[in-house]
Amino acid sequence: MSAARTALQPLFDLARRAGGALVDVIYPPACLVCRRAIAEQGGLCPACWREIAFIERPFCERLGVPFERERSESISEAAVAALSSRQFGNWVGTLNLGLEYEFGSDIDNEFETFVSAQWRYRLRETLEPGVEFYADQFTRGIGPVLTGLVRTGGASKWAWETGLILPLNDTTPDYTFRFLLEYEF
Repeated sequence: MSAARTALQPLFDLARRAGGALVDVIYPPACLVCRRAIAEQGGLCPACWREIAFIERPFCERLGVPFERERSESISEAAVAALSSRQFGNWVGTLNLGLEYEFGSDIDNEFETFVSAQWRYRLRETLEPGVEFYADQFTRGIGPVLTGLVRTGGASKWAWETGLILPLNDTTPDYTFRFLLEYEF
């Protein structure tokens, strides 16, 4: 740090605190969830803090992402899926078939199946338009999708997907917007 910067540091700190106090007067600190008054900007009130559901085990030890699980400890499930992908010229088809078994004391033991498919055109690596289909016990949906891959040097890359799923039956939501962003390094 330069000598001038070191000498002026107390002045910079005072200006930062004064600016923060002015912001607090204009925009009083409020809970980010319920907007109740709190002591400092960017926090939560005690009531909202108590309502936070923190990630609990089981979760991925590397990424900290929770694994899918039922809320009830008396319901369990096991699933297996077959994934297949095939390219035909500039067209790519992907098919996922799955079987899931749910069991426990709170439900009737049952098997469920699910399928998803994607058919896309390889316009270029960064943009591949296509169509998706989803079906399971209650859901039947189809809709347009855009996918792409952006290489950022070396082995690192960004993969993205976005789509709109429209219903094919009465038990599927009116529309589902889907977005995925993945970074590989």
